[in-house]
Amino acid sequence: MEGNFVDAVELNGWIYALELKGNILYWMKIDSGGRIHEKIPIAEVSWRGFLKLAYFYINSPPILLTDGHHLYALWADVVRESRPQGSDDRPQNLSEERVVVLAKISANGSVLYRRTLSYESKLDEACPGVGAVTGMDAVMSGDNIVISLQGNHCCLVFVDKEGNIVANVKNPVMALPSYFFCWSRLRSFDGRLYHLGGLSGLGFLDLLRDESLVRELSFCLQRNNVENNLVRDVYLDNGELYVCGLAQGMEVDGAFITKLDINLEEDLNGLLWKALSQEGSIIEVDSLFQEG
Repeated sequence: MEGNFVDAVELNGWIYALELKGNILYWMKIDSGGRIHEKIPIAEVSWRGFLKLAYFYINSPPILLTDGHHLYALWADVVRESRPQGSDDRPQNLSEERVVVLAKISANGSVLYRRTLSYESKLDEACPGVGAVTGMDAVMSGDNIVISLQGNHCCLVFVDKEGNIVANVKNPVMALPSYFFCWSRLRSFDGRLYHLGGLSGLGFLDLLRDESLVRELSFCLQRNNVENNLVRDVYLDNGELYVCGLAQGMEVDGAFITKLDINLEEDLNGLLWKALSQEGSIIEVDSLFQEG
């Protein structure tokens, strides 16, 4: 199928997809043979927001989730607010604010609600240091939608299925100078929520239950400089967690896959340093290109 599809999920034997054409976001219902049965515009991102969030949209296009009954779409936009000044309350100095929009959609395409989640004013107190948000990820976890906002730091926002913010969590919690932006992803397996990525050059992998941090792991495969270390993804198979990541720097520039206990009760940094000392355990990216 041709189209600028940005995300898709399966629900009750149907494929539901989001397509972004220009600044219009479409909801689509597709059968298993690839035939489109319904195509409905559900949102128009403001051109001002679309242009200002171009970098955001490259890294974090609109997201589509399902809880097995309904669909939930998330995308970013910019809203303009007028703030009255003076005794006559005349609007002056229009202010702009970046927001995440959350829409709940039924299986027939009806938009049940649309909520605007402000992440610049309302989240600053709960997640200090996030700064200008440059990306997001989201998953269903239990009865909540969990959103990871990425900026100078990362912040997790827990939203119930009616679009109400129920908790904000600064995560990861490791105290580091943020001279690099935080990049992160979310994965949810069997009631375990994993938050992973990189912050200030260190790779991190966190396990949460509900809104509580259970365990935080980090790693750095560079002795002299932090450089760039990143947990890129995690996969669960037969009760074991496989962790994929990158280590990019002067001493090592490669990729790895390692196996961890699902409760993260192992030393990720120690395992990777041990692997680094064994030939072939860390795939050297530069060597692959030179040989190829």
